[in-house]
Amino acid sequence: MFGLSSTAELASTVGAYSNNLSVFYYEPKFITYVAVCGKNQINFLQWDSKFELMKSEEIILKDKDTGSTITAIQCKICAPADRNLPVLVVTSVDNIRIFDVKDLKLLISVALEKPPEVFDNDESDELPPDFNCEWYKLSRGITCVDNNILVGMDNGEIMFFACNGESTISIKKPLVEHKAPIISMATCIYDNITVSADVEGVVNVWGRSLKQVTKKISTAQCISVINILRKHALCGTYRGQILMFNVLTGELMAEVTAHAREITSISVAPESAYMLTGSHDGNICIWKLHARKPEAFGVDFRHCEKVSNKLITSAQFANGRGNCFIASFFDCNKLNIYRIAKKS
Repeated sequence: MFGLSSTAELASTVGAYSNNLSVFYYEPKFITYVAVCGKNQINFLQWDSKFELMKSEEIILKDKDTGSTITAIQCKICAPADRNLPVLVVTSVDNIRIFDVKDLKLLISVALEKPPEVFDNDESDELPPDFNCEWYKLSRGITCVDNNILVGMDNGEIMFFACNGESTISIKKPLVEHKAPIISMATCIYDNITVSADVEGVVNVWGRSLKQVTKKISTAQCISVINILRKHALCGTYRGQILMFNVLTGELMAEVTAHAREITSISVAPESAYMLTGSHDGNICIWKLHARKPEAFGVDFRHCEKVSNKLITSAQFANGRGNCFIASFFDCNKLNIYRIAKKS
């Protein structure tokens, strides 16, 4: 069904964090934007309709005071409604930054709370009983709803950015509904339903206004990544399972043992109802979701692409049709591009 079509060279190798690849198809100009996290940098690429490389740039993440490099966690290309072009949202262990994709100009940077300093005056190898220290303040989970960009935080809050025009981004009051660190977020582009998941396995469903949670689902699982397709929350776990919940009722519709290791990414193609999963087990799988009534709910396996000797960090569809996808691999300076093979 799919086959390796080409590869794209990166300026630096891909980092170790999962779900670190973002692909956005800008239909008005038939341009594909791609961003992937390295260890201390973001590789940003741009292709035309023939997938010919138009631009390849690198953003080095550095502390503005010390000049030391910062570890990149996640990146996401988002398209606020009031902007002509998308923005690139980058999270790290130090801050959250938003760039304009046109010239990679920094639009806003918000520093995260610094971890407390630890002074080791005790030669003992044991920590004191009252010792409690968080080494890093992480932010994971990025999504966009209308003109709002949401970023999950390690304290359970969801940071709220409002885009007002081409160059103005303001910070609003954070959303506080989770009691544990956010691990992943996603939004359906058609009905603007947003789902957020935390490390305790709680999934919150948000309406378009983002004023309140419309449904709270307790999965009792360790969720690694989440996405949404046709009013169903798709939850990937560290055990390689995919749990599919109806976001209106909270009912578990299906449980698929898709992989043998952690699921690192879930991508969806809304136009074809395809779901793409990547995992540390070396397999990239494509599934077909049947969720339209009056047909019974179902999930069909369609394709598996096995990757040898590479650790898959993320796999993302290149457009809403699902006829092409891109995969990233840890410590690799190339992206693999797969397309549907033409029948001979």
